[in-house]
Amino acid sequence: MDYYNIVISEELARNLVLRDNASELFNRIESLKQKHISIDFKGVQSMSRSFAHEYITRKNNSSKCINEINMPIELEKTFDVVSNEPRKKKRFPQLENARILTL
Repeated sequence: MDYYNIVISEELARNLVLRDNASELFNRIESLKQKHISIDFKGVQSMSRSFAHEYITRKNNSSKCINEINMPIELEKTFDVVSNEPRKKKRFPQLENARILTL
């Protein structure tokens, strides 16, 4: 099975920070003809939680089979933390049913 290989440090940056960068990466991935994509994390030095969250969200909704390789342990830990975060609860759920009162 042939994989289309993307070296993410060359494609984006060595420091993966912006949510928009993850989104751009997945827009490119979705436009590829190949079904199987290999994302090589060789050379990546750091990753923000917002990048990791967008990456995971887009990967879970992707039509492609995506495989990560050469991922540093620090990045694996970031992905694990972001994947296991509970969804944010609404601060004031009772406000959804509240009536609007004009004064």
